[in-house]
Amino acid sequence: MWLVSNALRSRQAVFRVICIFCLWPFIPNALQASESPEIPSDLPRLAKEASERARAWRGDAWLVKIAITKDYGSDGFRLSFYAFSPTDPVGLVLSRRPPRAEVDEAPYEVEKSPVIPVPDFTVDLPQALMVAYKAGMRGQLEEATLTVKIPLAKLPVLVWIIRTHDQPITPPYLVDAFTGLSLDASQVADPRLKSDAALDEAGRLLKEALLRQPSVPPQSTNPWMDFVVLPILNAKDVFECNALGGQWRLKVCLP
Repeated sequence: MWLVSNALRSRQAVFRVICIFCLWPFIPNALQASESPEIPSDLPRLAKEASERARAWRGDAWLVKIAITKDYGSDGFRLSFYAFSPTDPVGLVLSRRPPRAEVDEAPYEVEKSPVIPVPDFTVDLPQALMVAYKAGMRGQLEEATLTVKIPLAKLPVLVWIIRTHDQPITPPYLVDAFTGLSLDASQVADPRLKSDAALDEAGRLLKEALLRQPSVPPQSTNPWMDFVVLPILNAKDVFECNALGGQWRLKVCLP
């Protein structure tokens, strides 16, 4: 029943992806869950259901990414919900490609240290698309990913990363999943300690959302402490510190 990928012996941790065929029904047909014939919607609710299903697989599993990709074999989009268990560590992807009700199996490879869970969020994909189009994006949606990004020496932010068919090689459009504000890709990647009200607000809201998430397992602290604060405090040098979102002061990395 399980497909477990071989562990790669490198600095990147490989999370073995396991697709469970009995878990696919929670993902509705993308054409039925959209405000238009093509754009999936209701993603905040679907993310909660995906998290619950992942917890049935591993009690300490966290949702870490949502990916919506254009499916050229149909008129819809493929929805994929990625989760991982930090204890093992192993990964789980729940995905469906309309109109077929089949689950695909594929390896899921990410770095272990900077992985931060996706908490409950408010900005749905159609809303994020409207913001991106107002910011200058052109063309039809090619792919959209919801994940946590870590600006250098700044609090992490939860963003929609959007690309269209007309702009495949240009920087993607980013929309904060709490404020609904458009964020520049370079602004998120390297803010250089500059004052940025929009970025600071996005980081503050993600922090609050992670603090509200229930502890998993119950005896642990919370995802903000486990996945953000503790890695920062354990950073060995200024480069690792800044990459994790911390600030290096007096040879100590502080959140």
